[in-house]
Amino acid sequence: MKAGVIQTNPANDLDMPSKTAPAWTIWSEEQVSRFVDALDRWQEPNRAMWVLAVMLGIRRGELIGLRWTDINLHSGTITIERTGTRTEAGKWVIGDLPKTSHSQRTIRLPDVCTRALVQHCVEQTERRLTCGTVWIDSGAVFDTGLGDHWATPFRLYDGFRKLIEKVNSTVEHPGDCLPIIRPHDLRHTAATHMIRRQVPVPTVARILGHKNPAITMRVYAHVLDDM
Repeated sequence: MKAGVIQTNPANDLDMPSKTAPAWTIWSEEQVSRFVDALDRWQEPNRAMWVLAVMLGIRRGELIGLRWTDINLHSGTITIERTGTRTEAGKWVIGDLPKTSHSQRTIRLPDVCTRALVQHCVEQTERRLTCGTVWIDSGAVFDTGLGDHWATPFRLYDGFRKLIEKVNSTVEHPGDCLPIIRPHDLRHTAATHMIRRQVPVPTVARILGHKNPAITMRVYAHVLDDM
């Protein structure tokens, strides 16, 4: 078409097959508790990030975009204002807006999330004082170690499988091992348990940043059916 050889694109009228969502696995509430308790015992540096992911289903890109100005530890709220996005050139940048306008949201933090963030703030402050003048004052909640935002959400989630394997190395019975899941399955785990606890679907949709509750109901229809 650009060369002027043809006037229309014959592929425009093709009926594309519907996209099949990948299968996902979730952890039980008991497995979530074991994972969070283990991170606390080991003082995992980014345990607050894992707690936010598995309790509130915050997206990876939103986690790397978090700044301390988005968090109010006194009122116990967190505001999602921005996310990491990939440019056409393939480079990740911290954008000014989340995935959609509906992704901008303020969430009330469960106590376990507030405690994890308070401890994370203390540890980051100690690290900042140690780094001195080499510290990059980006305001990032989850930083690379020198204060700057992570370049990609994938780098932040490196080692997730190793964390699971470390937890499993401490269990006495093989049947108690945590299933190996993807980082994104933490979001599905959070949503599933909110629905099972009978949190209203519109509230779950807002916490997840879905455009409307219909999306939440479609994705988690099997959970509602089970109930």
